[in-house]
Formats: sequence, C-alpha cells, structure tokens
Amino acid sequence: MPDNIELGGEVTKHTNYVVEQLVADAFDAFVDVMDISCLEDTQTSCRTRLARVLRSDRCFCVYDTRLPHVTNQNQPETEVFKGPCHQMVATLGLYDLDMVVPGGRIEMAGVTAVSVRPTHRRRGLLRQMLSHGLQNARARGQTMAALWATEPTIYRRFGFGSAVKVATHQITACLEFLGPCLGDPMIVMVDRATFLDSARALYDRNLDKRPGVFRRSTDWWEARQLVASPFGSFPGACLRYALALRGEEVVGYLLFHTNSEKQDSNDGGVLFIREIFGTDVAAELELWRFAANHDLVSTLRAPFRPYPDPIIALARDSRMIKTTVSEGLHLRFLDVANALSARRYAISGKIDIALEGPDDVAGLYCIFVTSDGRAQCRMSSQTANCNR
Repeated sequence: MPDNIELGGEVTKHTNYVVEQLVADAFDAFVDVMDISCLEDTQTSCRTRLARVLRSDRCFCVYDTRLPHVTNQNQPETEVFKGPCHQMVATLGLYDLDMVVPGGRIEMAGVTAVSVRPTHRRRGLLRQMLSHGLQNARARGQTMAALWATEPTIYRRFGFGSAVKVATHQITACLEFLGPCLGDPMIVMVDRATFLDSARALYDRNLDKRPGVFRRSTDWWEARQLVASPFGSFPGACLRYALALRGEEVVGYLLFHTNSEKQDSNDGGVLFIREIFGTDVAAELELWRFAANHDLVSTLRAPFRPYPDPIIALARDSRMIKTTVSEGLHLRFLDVANALSARRYAISGKIDIALEGPDDVAGLYCIFVTSDGRAQCRMSSQTANCNR
C-alpha cells in the first residue's frame, strides 16, 4: 500500500513523505535524483542550461522525512545548503508552452524531469506528484498537458494518450533524392550567432503554419536547440550550422553534428541531424542532399521525424533508409472546453463528443461552430447519462 503523502502541508510524525515546490538552492539535488533514476550523469554545463528553461517554481519534488539530506556530488563542500533538510526521492517539472493549433494557440504544460529513486518505487509517489503538478498547471490556466514517454503504459493510467508517432531514420550516406535540381536553393555554412538569428526568425514566421509546434524563447533556443544534446549524451560533439538561401532570403536551416570519436579510422562517421527545416519541398530536399553527401560520413541518423515522413517518398532508393517508429507526443486534457474552443474549424455546425478518461475531464461536450470557424465548447447537461 502507498505510504501517506501530505501535499504542501506540515510534516507530522505520521507522515513519511511531503510534496513541495522546489527551492532554487536544491536544483542540483533535483537533477541528482533524475540521474540516479535514469542512469544518467548530467554534467555541470548541462545543469546550467537546464536551469535556464526549467523554472524552480514549476518543479515539484517528494521528500522522505525519515532520511536526512545528502550533499550532492556537484555541490562544493564550502557551500551551505539552504534547502529542505530531508532527502529528495522523486521529481517532476513543468514547462510553460504555447502550442499552435489550427487557427489558434493554447497554453500547455510540458511534463518533464519525472523520476523516482529506485529505493522508493511502487509507493504511489509518482501518482501523487503528477496529480499535484497537473492541478498546479490547471490552476494557472493551462488547458493541456504533454510529455514524451519512454514508457507510455505508465502514463496511460493518468489520462495521457498517444497523439503522434515519430520516426527515427538511419540513412546510408550518398542517398539520392528525386525532385528539383541541385543548387536551388544555395546552402551556406554559418556561425552560431548568424544561425540563431536567421533560424529563429524563419521559425517564428512559419509558426502558425505548423500545428503542434510551440513557441521557442531565446533561452530555449540557446539552452535546448543549439546544443548537440541537452543532457550531454554526445560529449565533445560540435554543432554545425547551415542555411538554405534563395537569393538573400533564408528558406531553410540544418542543425547537425557528427560523432566525436570513431572506433576505427577506416570506418565512416555518423552525422546526427538535430533539426532540419524548410519552407518548401525544394529547400528541405537541398538540405537533405547536403547532409547526405558529407565526406567521412557513412550514416545519417535523424530522430524525431514525422510519421509517415514525406521525405521517404522522395528517396531514390528507400532500401537505404531504415526506419524505427515509436510513440511520440502524449497529451492529456486539463480543460476540455477551452482547449476545443481555442482552435478553428473548417465548417460550421454542432457536434457532441463523448470523452472517456479521468473524472476531471470525462463527459459529454457540445461544440458549436459559427460560419467563420470559431467555436464554443461546453460540457453538456446530459453528461451523466452518456455511456458512449
């Protein structure tokens, strides 16, 4: 049976655990729990970048009141720890995200940093902590919660459902693509500062055309996108930056790096595509051609691609591409009515939707769409009688 947990209250002699908002001084301890739980070793530079995009007032943790705080491995002995005196045993963080939906946007909570120490699993800590975090997000007016799940079955119990599938491509170098002729547009290599300015401007201009993506702050670009790996999976890797130009107009960008060490000097390396973006087919194709024709590279690896991926249909020999498909983004409603009212619809009319799931969102909803595609959604009074 789960141990008793007190949410945001005072610790009593009958309570073994307490859930609290993270204090800034305890951020290293927060990351330590993630590392222990996920078998990682997040370096100091990665911790600094993570702290730029993950606010401490959006992080929650569980403390075991029976165990004293242990100084973490990255904290100098001369520093005085001002956080809670008990040992942190579970973590959860929330990003504030602004996601594009057809014809509109919604405020969304991105669930991250979910971890429980191996010594404290199967005690109900994740359930209580996630419930606390989602209540916090709903109170701040966020209508959806989202996460990338390594173990999707865990989160289905909490009302999350698979929204999209993602593909990871392993591509043999020198793959040829069908389509427009080489040289249109022109590909140029640039430095980091030039890339950041150009790529961010291009991304922002096309944001509303790509439902499902979210707005990126400067901190997000610098701390999450413009790194080979946000959590240090590729130590020593050096990012490269390329732009696709049509005249003086930037129409695409490519962010990539190669493996830093080769097992055999005769083996070709691996080129990892961090992100590739084109405003049209010609721009994206030319970026793919550029990536696939690097010297000293035998393989391209492209994770987090859409599935199905239209680029596969343009490969001259699809046998040179090995694709692994997995569940990607998982979503959960926090406020159904506001989430379904935020987007625009193609035709006018009225429709009833029966939604199954957790008690806080399950029910029958009525959507009224006017001639301009705007919608109003509300819970139906017949919800209690809905068994569909």
